[in-house]
Amino acid sequence: MEPEAVEEKFFSLLRSISRGEVPPQNLGLYIDEIESFCEDDGVELSEFLEDVFMDVICEEVHQIINDSDWRSDEVGKKCVVDAEVLRELYPVLVKIEENIELVFATNPNTPVDILLELAESTYDWEEDGTASTLARNTTNEHLLRKLAANSDPSTRHSVAGNPRTPEDILQLLSTDEQFSEHMMYVTFDGGMSPFATDPAVEMVKCSIKFAVVHNPNTPLEIISQIASNEKNFKETNLQSFDAEGAGVNIILKREAEKVLETRG
Repeated sequence: MEPEAVEEKFFSLLRSISRGEVPPQNLGLYIDEIESFCEDDGVELSEFLEDVFMDVICEEVHQIINDSDWRSDEVGKKCVVDAEVLRELYPVLVKIEENIELVFATNPNTPVDILLELAESTYDWEEDGTASTLARNTTNEHLLRKLAANSDPSTRHSVAGNPRTPEDILQLLSTDEQFSEHMMYVTFDGGMSPFATDPAVEMVKCSIKFAVVHNPNTPLEIISQIASNEKNFKETNLQSFDAEGAGVNIILKREAEKVLETRG
């Protein structure tokens, strides 16, 4: 088997499955065929697949299954909507590349049993992981409650920003003083930038409390509590990152006041 030919057949088969032209079991059978070839040739399957998929396989898979760009939280009109097809494809694809978990965490048609499995995932890449991606996209209340207790602050930040998050969970997260590592990575390109115009403002935007304040489902009473609190961040030394010398506590307080004015 030549790697180039295997890659071409693999993606051709996946596209046919996504269009409903062939059953999803065919992909698993093809992987079994590749595995048998590797065993006969004395080659590790993982090593052979690395040669086959030299580029990031998850990008192509995301485009085929979700009909959108890699790491986009949106899905296109041609995304796979058949839950049973997704259920068949999931174990085959994540066995090849763990990053593909994010494809299924984003697709709204992924079966709940797989979503529950994804909620337990500890996989992350560039400060954003499977659980965090799921927390941004799911509409399932049970999952949101489960993810709100996740030890990863990026995941809890995603729950805080999800407009389907229940009010009692938003109340709980309104006391969370942590900051999303994913948002920090995005905002500061992998680290605190000394060239940021107003680092304290950007820092506050990465906080779980900020996400709660801007969640349209957050009751005004909760936002008022944040707006009246002089020390929303009790254990922080981030005040030095404020160009105006106001401090992150005052910045969040002002942000909450603005939301109250807008929604009031």
